[in-house]
Amino acid sequence: MTTSRGATVTSATAAYLNGQSTLASSFAHEKRFRRSDDRYCRSLPELQLKRAYHNSKKSDVMLALGSSLTVSPACDMPRNVGRKQDGHLVICNLQNTPLDELSDFVIHARTDQVMGKLMAQLGLPIPSWRLRRRVVFTSTFDEKTRTCEFHVAGLDADNDKIPASVFSRVEVLCINPDLRGVGEPTQLAEEPYIFKGVVASGVVAVKLHFMQYYKEHSLVLFHDLARPRAVHNLSYFPYDEEWCHEDTVSPNIDHLFFSVKGIEGYPEWSCYTNSAECYPPCCWPAMFAAQSKGVNCLFILGGATRIANNHIGVFNLDYHKWVSSSTGPNSPSCPYAAVTRWGHSVTVLPEAGANLGWIFGGWDGSSQYNSVHVFNAENGEVVEVETKMNPPHRGCHTAVAWRGKLVVFGGSICRGGPYQFYADSYLFDPTNKTWTELKCTGEIPSGRAQHAAVLLPDGHSMLVLGGFDGTKLLNELYICDLDTCQWRALPAPPKGILPEGKVPLKDFRVPAARCSAMLFGNQVVVHSALGAWILQEDWTWRKVPGAPGLLCHAVCKYGRKMLMFGGTYEQHDANLLHVLSL
Repeated sequence: MTTSRGATVTSATAAYLNGQSTLASSFAHEKRFRRSDDRYCRSLPELQLKRAYHNSKKSDVMLALGSSLTVSPACDMPRNVGRKQDGHLVICNLQNTPLDELSDFVIHARTDQVMGKLMAQLGLPIPSWRLRRRVVFTSTFDEKTRTCEFHVAGLDADNDKIPASVFSRVEVLCINPDLRGVGEPTQLAEEPYIFKGVVASGVVAVKLHFMQYYKEHSLVLFHDLARPRAVHNLSYFPYDEEWCHEDTVSPNIDHLFFSVKGIEGYPEWSCYTNSAECYPPCCWPAMFAAQSKGVNCLFILGGATRIANNHIGVFNLDYHKWVSSSTGPNSPSCPYAAVTRWGHSVTVLPEAGANLGWIFGGWDGSSQYNSVHVFNAENGEVVEVETKMNPPHRGCHTAVAWRGKLVVFGGSICRGGPYQFYADSYLFDPTNKTWTELKCTGEIPSGRAQHAAVLLPDGHSMLVLGGFDGTKLLNELYICDLDTCQWRALPAPPKGILPEGKVPLKDFRVPAARCSAMLFGNQVVVHSALGAWILQEDWTWRKVPGAPGLLCHAVCKYGRKMLMFGGTYEQHDANLLHVLSL
């Protein structure tokens, strides 16, 4: 930024020293000012401070953004400009400041809004920006006594010799060998953040609570106490409200995730590492997110693998950690885990209970099913439901929640000969445990399986995308009005969004074809072997950069995130958990 007198203000010399903005501008100040216990006692870098005073003396216009203008030197430089005969001071702050009377005018608004409009008026793009934080963990650990001393500290993002007060508080949670929390977290309220005690295993979970100057939310990291030192270089993207690692000097902890950052304004992809011991690579699994004993978890059920898969996997969404993978307890209360299942569906019906996953259909390699089971996330039990008027056996169908009921469309079955593909729709009512076939009219889609379906924001329109009809992959869109059971066809998506073309069946083998769809706001995120696309409210498409090509994966929604697990990736079965932050 250059004033009329030619004083250039860069990010290193900007006179904006304290504020509330998340805007990526040349006034970004975060690494030049540090907070301590007595709020503002630390010295500022001498060279940068001298340059700031020098440039402010030459300035005839100063814009003070988001500052209370009560603390020196943040208030000194604007005051000097405002008192000059030819000086002009403009203040942007939500509250009044002591320098309002010296200003030419005051804008009571958020700095992001003001600077966004100013940059638009000037025809200048706003550069992308991220908040950088460096966190260091140091520890000593006695394996015999299991006692440890664990330190958490912030460092300057560019110079690890300069300490930085970036936390409001820190929580440390001991982890037992199966990676579940033990007891209550230890609260560390002030610097230095030091935890001493006896631990159940050599791993602790650390929840970092930041100052939230940029609305940065808390973050959980894990630390192997056997490592004397680990440094985490973190980036926070204010507009996406997401953290990611730049790099980490302790890669042996398998919770660490990598991120592929797309173009500004697009979502962020993350991927949590896994191993066959956590959950085997598989296609056509099913999953849902729910609370279990106060912990937010992702439950993964079944899936087709090279071995019989009756696994139930659990991923802790609060601490970003795989917890367990088991075949379920050896008790009559968990019959579902005693058989292999893939191509089934699991759907949460909030009216029937947010912790319940309703499972329907699927295959086990020799038979198809039309039974209904309920998975209780709170206690891990799976119970078969006695139902009436069941639809025909099937797998690779879709199931969506609608007004407390389950709507199933399509799917396929093999009865000892060629596959049959359904175009029917059924409604399941959990209150009376009864199925009803929907008598649909209009432009009914052809029979298909491995398609995707999602309920649109109007609350009664079910969108169906893609699928496989036994000979070819379908690049098609249909909508069913569930109030009237009327189908209508929509224009096909442009080429390159959904896979299409002939794929003949061979030896009764099911080809990998399934795509997924998930509603976020007024947009639908579609994911297939060709990557991810967003179907926008005006029925146009835009591509999501960085998305891997996947088929036959499971998908569910968790807050503002789309979770995907398994599937086939470049002709290999996968067991990675992909996260799309929206």
